[in-house]
Amino acid sequence: MKIKENYSFFSNIIFLLPLFFSIKRGYVGFSFVIFGVFILSSLFHYYKPKGPIWFDKIRRLKLFQLEFFWADIFVANILIVYNFFVFAEKGFSNEFWYSMILAVVALYFYFFMTTRREYDICHAIWHIFAGIITLLAVIA
Repeated sequence: MKIKENYSFFSNIIFLLPLFFSIKRGYVGFSFVIFGVFILSSLFHYYKPKGPIWFDKIRRLKLFQLEFFWADIFVANILIVYNFFVFAEKGFSNEFWYSMILAVVALYFYFFMTTRREYDICHAIWHIFAGIITLLAVIA
C-alpha cells in the first residue's frame, strides 16, 4: 500500500524525540502514552483516505480505518491531558507558556488552513508542534 499523505505520516517521527527523553528520565507512563501516539497516529495516517476526515466524513471510513481514527483521537487526548498535568506538577514553568503559544499556532494550522489541498502539510505542522510541546513537558 502506498502512503497517501507523506507529510502527515512521516511527521510522527517528531514524537520519537520526547519518547527518547521520557525513557531516559524514567517516565514510564509518559513513555507509554507517547509511544501509543506515535504508533496509532502513524497507523491511522498510513491507512486513512486522502484529505481531512472531519466528523461528517467518518461514515466513509472502513471499519479498521475507523478504529485507528478513534484510537488516534483517544491517545492524542490522553497525551494532551498528560502534558497539562506534567506542566501543572512543575508549577507552570516557562516551558508551559511556550507550549501554549505553540498550541495556538498549531490550532491555527489545524483548523483554519486545512483545505483538502493543504491538509497534509498543515496536519504535519500540527504533529510537529504537538511533538515539541510534548518534548517541553518531558524536559520541564
